[in-house]
Amino acid sequence: MTTPATLRPFEPTDLEYERFAAMLRFAQPDDPRSVDELRHLDASQAEGDVQYRFVLERGGAVIGGASGGTWRHNPLPGYFSLSLWLVPDAQTTEHAEALFDRVESALAPHAPDVLVAGAREDRWQLPLLLSKGFRETDRMFSSQLDVTAFDAAKFEAFEEKSRAAGVDVRPLSAFDWRNETFERRWYDLAVSLLADVPQATTFQPWPFETWRERIPRQPRLLEQATFFAVRDGELVGFTELRPSAKPDTLLTGLTGVRRGHRRLGVAQTLKLAATEYARTHGFRFVRTSNHAVNRPMLSINEAMGFVKDPARIHLERLAR
Repeated sequence: MTTPATLRPFEPTDLEYERFAAMLRFAQPDDPRSVDELRHLDASQAEGDVQYRFVLERGGAVIGGASGGTWRHNPLPGYFSLSLWLVPDAQTTEHAEALFDRVESALAPHAPDVLVAGAREDRWQLPLLLSKGFRETDRMFSSQLDVTAFDAAKFEAFEEKSRAAGVDVRPLSAFDWRNETFERRWYDLAVSLLADVPQATTFQPWPFETWRERIPRQPRLLEQATFFAVRDGELVGFTELRPSAKPDTLLTGLTGVRRGHRRLGVAQTLKLAATEYARTHGFRFVRTSNHAVNRPMLSINEAMGFVKDPARIHLERLAR
């Protein structure tokens, strides 16, 4: 007789974090989460944020989970997000429905105007969400570069072009950055770049204090793998690498260049600096994600040899 699964709220204990992270490694091997990442996610909630997390257990093992709350990625008023996970041998309709119903019920008292979710196009979450009234509004491509096979010499002309334009690429560690003055310059750059990222939903920046806790003060920050492009003393471009729970892998965060400083090879030069960091520090892969409509950045990645995964679909459902 099969032991029935039970669904309960997440308990923030050391063991619970470890078990939840272990489940995620099986449920989403392309994008796992470490214990440190989960803890930082919880510790950096902004004032007024809502968050729920649930655990699906069977026979003492965590076989799935769900979360829901304020849309962290883009905190638009009235927008709430949800995520669902199941390990491969637990991906049944019964389990999927139970996870969805639990999160939906938890969020209902907050009267969300829009529910937001994401699912890879080849995963079980997508048909479930479509059956619940969600519709596709955007799609992202995750892709991966094997830095051990990458030939940087083919892209030297971009570095020469950016240097000729007076652009200098420096890691965060080269700056006196542990102060509010620099953090506000960094924040201004990030907000400017994010506002220009092509995407389906209106961009809503985090307040400075929230951004400060989530980005420069995050435990995953790599000072030597966070790169700025500087021109005439101004921060004009940016890229960052973060540790991944996936072995031998680094994740790319925001990459971009301010208007007025584009078409000078700056974005490519930033990407080359990040790739060189990964290679010289013993990593094999760099992963990145881009909106399908962001052709300029997709073109850079394609030229470098990034290989796409199946698309990740962004879905939304209006209040019923």
